[in-house]
Amino acid sequence: MIDIFLALLILIVAVGTGILSATVGVGGGFIMVSFMIGYMGLKTQTAVGTSAFVIVFSALSASVAYFRQKRIDYKVGITAACFSIPGALIGGYTTSFIPSSALALLFAFALVIVGTKMVFFPRERVKGVEPIDEKGALTNSHARRKRSLPRDKSFLRWKTEIVDAAGHKFAYKSNVLPSLPFFFLAGFFSGLFGIGGGIVIVPTLQIIAGLPLHLAVATSMFTMIFTSTSSGLTHVLLGNVMFDYAVFLVLGIIVGAQGGARVAKRLKSSALERFFGVTMLLISIYLLLTEALAP
Repeated sequence: MIDIFLALLILIVAVGTGILSATVGVGGGFIMVSFMIGYMGLKTQTAVGTSAFVIVFSALSASVAYFRQKRIDYKVGITAACFSIPGALIGGYTTSFIPSSALALLFAFALVIVGTKMVFFPRERVKGVEPIDEKGALTNSHARRKRSLPRDKSFLRWKTEIVDAAGHKFAYKSNVLPSLPFFFLAGFFSGLFGIGGGIVIVPTLQIIAGLPLHLAVATSMFTMIFTSTSSGLTHVLLGNVMFDYAVFLVLGIIVGAQGGARVAKRLKSSALERFFGVTMLLISIYLLLTEALAP
């Protein structure tokens, strides 16, 4: 039985995690795992397992909000899930063979790499995909690209047009085939680190698959329903889930995820990405310091 102060603190952290996770299309595990290791002093495997279990509910809550916004590319999302699920199962079992301190350091270094990439080399500069406006006219350079695209019938290459609930149209051509190994890797990280896999899925969907960033965020959360369920169940079987803590984390993260999906709708793609990157760098520094100063 946990005390009231700790329960309240867990709720606050969970709400913040839910807001951030739904805003940038990740599970929020990098915050929860860091909090449980650095502040609560849990064994890394337990923190990872508890986080993986909670992310199931984060993904479900955010996906409901994105379903209402009509911003999920279901064809791409289901394809991503088919390859991330095996990775999540393997990643979950891999935690049994890695020492707790080594796993924590691996987690922190992974955040440093991805966070640095997001802050200093944002995806928009590499390959932006712009939506068409409310009147249906293609905007700027995307109009020229679309007119030059041949009618491609290749495997896992789809021309897609999505109109969200607000009437905004997104026209793009997704290229899923080269993304498949990264979806598997996202699942592996999900099981190994207790994260939703969004730190890999979001950039993969945007950079490689060619989805607009706002749709990539929404589709990532949908994919994470399947990925996190696989990794969460694996950790339950391994005995790595602290259900006393998970209850409070689930309550807070469901509330936060609903708010985060609304925030994401109003932010520019560049703001989403840099916010994501800076947050990961701050968390990684905190976790590295925690491990370095540990007795």
